[in-house]
Amino acid sequence: MELQDLKKSIDLEGFISEYGYQKNKFKSSKNIPVYENGNERLIIRQGNDCKIYYVAGSDEKGTVIDFVKNRPNLLKNCPAKNIFEQIKLFLNQYVGNRAAISHMATDINTETNVSFNADSFFFPKEKNINNTCFSYLKRRNIVQETLTSPVFNNIGLVKNKKNNQIYYNLAFPLFDEDNNIKGIDYRFFDQQGQNHKMFLPGSDKKHAIGISSSKQKNIKEIILVESPIDAMSHYQLRRKGKDDLLYMYFDGTICKEQINTFLNIINSMPSKPSITLGFDNDIQGNLTGQIYTLSILISLLTKDAVPYAFASNQKIKFTIDNKHKDIFSSILKNPEIEHTINENSFSIIFPKDKDIIFKITQNLSIENVKIEQSVCKDWNDDLRQTKELKNHPSRKL
Repeated sequence: MELQDLKKSIDLEGFISEYGYQKNKFKSSKNIPVYENGNERLIIRQGNDCKIYYVAGSDEKGTVIDFVKNRPNLLKNCPAKNIFEQIKLFLNQYVGNRAAISHMATDINTETNVSFNADSFFFPKEKNINNTCFSYLKRRNIVQETLTSPVFNNIGLVKNKKNNQIYYNLAFPLFDEDNNIKGIDYRFFDQQGQNHKMFLPGSDKKHAIGISSSKQKNIKEIILVESPIDAMSHYQLRRKGKDDLLYMYFDGTICKEQINTFLNIINSMPSKPSITLGFDNDIQGNLTGQIYTLSILISLLTKDAVPYAFASNQKIKFTIDNKHKDIFSSILKNPEIEHTINENSFSIIFPKDKDIIFKITQNLSIENVKIEQSVCKDWNDDLRQTKELKNHPSRKL
């Protein structure tokens, strides 16, 4: 997808939320939301064909393209040489462009000759939320009890060095289906309060997924969310004190290979735990969370990895093997949903519309699979709002 299309397709508010910007409900008006990250404040307004951000107290403004361009650290691992090609490659992740994701993974791992090395990652003997290494979590409203829960054994640190000075960053490993670490997602706030999410060079983001603990036994529930921060936030809000569950997360745009990893892991489990889908509640904008939910539901039903793609006019498209056609008979009869049938597969195609997506989701009920959605955009936003309500009980969500 080209830059002109990307700026129209990507929900600016959802995008900046992934990089630590949180909506300040009390400074926002109905049509002009305000987002903050540390000392930086973004004011969002509707432009002619997309949303525009303005940095308070600065001349900086623009679309999602300008936002990325003005934050070069986001493009650190993008292999393209031209900055606009880098931005295009980076942003295509957020609209489910499989070719771009696959291309990025190939370029990072082969063309740049970067092999993954996890030697800098380790599990510390003690985890203290007040320690500088874990202060990132504290700023995201995660508490000590969550950090030290056996549900989250797979939280570690990476050792970095800059200007001959050693420092440590919070880190979350990504695993393949054989429980081997194949990638590291590490997080930090810089001195300006900017939230950064990075991957160690060579991380296999295409296949590996996050798993909250490698030591859990007698697992009764698997909860699938979008990020490790969502996992910890959901636990703190909805599962506090429980230890018979496991969180998994894709840590970015879902692709076919990651879904395969997820399916292989759950199919190899001796017990058959229930599954809860807790993706973001993207009520406005790109509805990514709802589309992810559909993708996993279809994959669980068919026992095949079925990622979403984009058809013409930015409609959503799922392509499914013909042997599963009977499962989708009622959906294929729905006049709001287009479909095509080929020799080996059929496709369902529909607008990016929350009501249509809801109807399709309702048609795909699976035993022992349920959906939980946050009230706000994501679970960490819910957690932040809950904390604000405790501090200011007269306010409402």
